[in-house]
Amino acid sequence: MKVSNGIQFLEKMEPGVLVFDENMIVTAANKIFLRQFPLVTENDIIGQDILALHHAESIKSIQSYIDRLDNGRHQVVTQMKSAKMAGSDKYYMLRLMNLLAGKKTKSYCLLSYDITDYITNQSKKLIKMPAYCGDDIFLIDLKNILYFVADNVYTKFYTQDKEYYAYLMISEIENKLPSNKFYRIHRSHIINLDHIELVSKKRGGYTVKLKNMDKYLPVSRSKVKPFLELMGLK
Repeated sequence: MKVSNGIQFLEKMEPGVLVFDENMIVTAANKIFLRQFPLVTENDIIGQDILALHHAESIKSIQSYIDRLDNGRHQVVTQMKSAKMAGSDKYYMLRLMNLLAGKKTKSYCLLSYDITDYITNQSKKLIKMPAYCGDDIFLIDLKNILYFVADNVYTKFYTQDKEYYAYLMISEIENKLPSNKFYRIHRSHIINLDHIELVSKKRGGYTVKLKNMDKYLPVSRSKVKPFLELMGLK
C-alpha cells in the first residue's frame, strides 16, 4: 500500500504509547514513551491521573482533544513542544485515538513521535514546519512558506497554494526561525523576507505585499524603523 508523501517519515519512527481510561487514569505505557519524557518514570505514571501530570493550560488542551475525539469520528492529531531537556527543546507529534473497550467503558491511546530531528538543525533552529491539513501531516520546507499569522494560541501559515496549522505559538516559532530569512513585522505576523515584492506607505502606516499575493500585511509602528533598516530603506 502506498503511503501518503505527507507521512512517509513516520514509517521510520517508533512511537511512544500511552493508554488511559475514561477516568483519565494511565493503564499502560511503552518504554519509548518513558524515554521520550524522562522526567517521569513507570511508577510516576502507571495508575496515575494523566491530568495531574500537566499544568492548567495543558489540562485545558487535553480536555478539548478528548471532547473532539468523543464528538467526532477521526483521531486527533496535534503537536507539542516539551520543556527543555538536556539543554534543548524537543518537538512531538501526537495522535490521540479511541480504543475498543466494550460498550460501557472508554479507553484512549496516545501515540507520540519525536520529530525534533526532522524539523530542526544542529542548532535546533527550524528547517521544516510540521503542518496539518485534513488527515495529512506534511513537513514544509521553510523556503516555501510565505508568512505566519497568529491564531489564538496556535499559528496558521501559508504557502503559495495552501493554508496550514502549526500547533505552536507564534512567539515559539519566531525564536526557532532563521532570523536572516524571517522577520516578525507585527505581533500577529511573521514574513519570509525572500518573498517580499513591495513595501507600501499609506496614511502614515507601512504594509508589505508578498509575491503572488493580493493581501497587504501590516507593519506595526514599533517594527517600522528596524524593518526599513533591514530592507536598506533607512
